[in-house]
Amino acid sequence: MKILQNFLIIVWFYIHSILSTVEESDEEKFPKSILETIPGLKMEKYIEIYKLSNSSDQTFFTFFYEENSMNSRKSIPIISSLEKKLGLLVKFLKYDCTGNLENIDICRKVNLTDGFPRIAIYSPPEFRINPYTKKLNYHTEVIFKETKFSEIHIYNFITKHIVSHVTKLTTDNIEDFLKY
Repeated sequence: MKILQNFLIIVWFYIHSILSTVEESDEEKFPKSILETIPGLKMEKYIEIYKLSNSSDQTFFTFFYEENSMNSRKSIPIISSLEKKLGLLVKFLKYDCTGNLENIDICRKVNLTDGFPRIAIYSPPEFRINPYTKKLNYHTEVIFKETKFSEIHIYNFITKHIVSHVTKLTTDNIEDFLKY
């Protein structure tokens, strides 16, 4: 009886050690609650993105995601890291496409089965008012289309589309600068 008891204990430890080394599934690694950790201002409707971007001279980074997309979940750490690095230069927005059938074309990347996440930059115009027509210029949407999805690729994509409003000081404009 004692031998059987010892044998069962050894078998139990063996099975337990095997089960504890089994790799977690993606569902366990990236639970749905991780979607709540996506940085940025949550947009409920696409028109909100349009209105917000065109009421400001700031560059907007928009992360379109879907709850059931593993690609969306796997990209959250990258987006969080980029927000920490670029959060003062770019406003981060997030848009949940889960069950949003009216805007499904806006949400999905072109030519992909799992089109998530979709990433877009809303870049402000160089001049808010067109100097020739005197009409308002709007933000330009630039979609991330690269096949490689890494932090450095997205970082380069974002920084490439930040519009610089810097004016070089010269003897002609230094007096105006010093007035303020």
